[in-house]
Amino acid sequence: MAKTVEIQLQGRVPEELQVPDAALRVPVASTPASLRELVAHLLSRDPAELPALQFVCESTLIRSTLEAALDASAGERVVTVEYFEALLQPSESQSYPHDDWISAISTDHHTAILFASFDGTVQAMHGAEKVLLDSRQVPVKALSTCILDDSTIMAAYGGKDRKVYLTSYDVSQRAASAIAESAAGGASIEDVCFDATGKHIATASTDGIVSVWPTRPVPASASGDAEPSTAKRRRASSKTEAAVMSIIPRFTLRAHTQSATGIRFVGEAKLVSGGHDGCVKVVDIESTSEERSLSCGKAINALDISDVSGLVVTAHADKFVRLWDPRIDAGRAVEATLGPHKNWTTDVAFHPSNEHRFCSASLDGRVRVWDTRATSTPVLSIKGHEDKVFAARWWRDGASIVSGGADSTLRVASLADAGK
Repeated sequence: MAKTVEIQLQGRVPEELQVPDAALRVPVASTPASLRELVAHLLSRDPAELPALQFVCESTLIRSTLEAALDASAGERVVTVEYFEALLQPSESQSYPHDDWISAISTDHHTAILFASFDGTVQAMHGAEKVLLDSRQVPVKALSTCILDDSTIMAAYGGKDRKVYLTSYDVSQRAASAIAESAAGGASIEDVCFDATGKHIATASTDGIVSVWPTRPVPASASGDAEPSTAKRRRASSKTEAAVMSIIPRFTLRAHTQSATGIRFVGEAKLVSGGHDGCVKVVDIESTSEERSLSCGKAINALDISDVSGLVVTAHADKFVRLWDPRIDAGRAVEATLGPHKNWTTDVAFHPSNEHRFCSASLDGRVRVWDTRATSTPVLSIKGHEDKVFAARWWRDGASIVSGGADSTLRVASLADAGK
């Protein structure tokens, strides 16, 4: 007689795809296809009418049989099997070549993709149309954006020249104008981010320092700059010149003993940062002090935070990605370790609306999509780049993933047919 196990199906799907709450006995040899047929039967639906589904048991994505995901005690209890709409391989993708390595990407706007490059430029892509926002003399490593209105983007960026820049970009007019810049600091800027209000940015630099800056500039004389602000100009892509004012940090803190590589706001009152010292730090902005320090001992290359769950995800030089809960005290620092990639992971980004999904980029040339409910294996692995991938971001509420790296190509992989 075939071996069986008692399961309870839980659908992380729209209400019309959720099955009744009941325990069911099924063969341990059940496959994803047979489980999907079971869901269709319980819903009194034709299996052909259902979207592609993925099933998770014991934090393991079921790829072959249910038995492969069960532990030894499964026969003595009811096992929960979750299911959700599957991510499929991209239905289509577009590739846009550039002149140099792509270092950072921002996809906050629904029609324009902004990216930074090792050639020192910050540019906007509108389909195949490319618009120059700024050009520096050294690589730009960090980029973040804030949407002021449907046609206006404020961009913050920095890199090897140790300065932070603010630029306004008019999407409809395809025109950029400089807002402000900082004086040169002590080290290269590795990451930058806006807070939810757009009133502040935070930076992480290679000297281990994290800083918070206002986005409203001050006259150069107020910052102690001997040169009048009206004399400090740089040319924007609109071919017009405008006075550039100064920004000075609200505070700086040496949060890491080695390079600080990732920074995000936690609401308006706190920061979370990561660095090559293997630590995740929580910083209180008001008191300008470290509130909490968590460590895994593995160098962190990038981080992101979920606005929904509050979890932090980090990319590491040991090829893994890790999930953290920065709200807990030191002890059980890492919630889960996922991977590995075949080489260093270089970037991570949470899905904009699905709290369980995030993507990772790697020097192995792949972008992977993970689900926090299935930590043993990625739910999708996208191969499109011919070289190292340095940056990856979700676009249009998760309908696409935009990535770039050492093949000097910006790639947009469409996931529109795969569900979220």
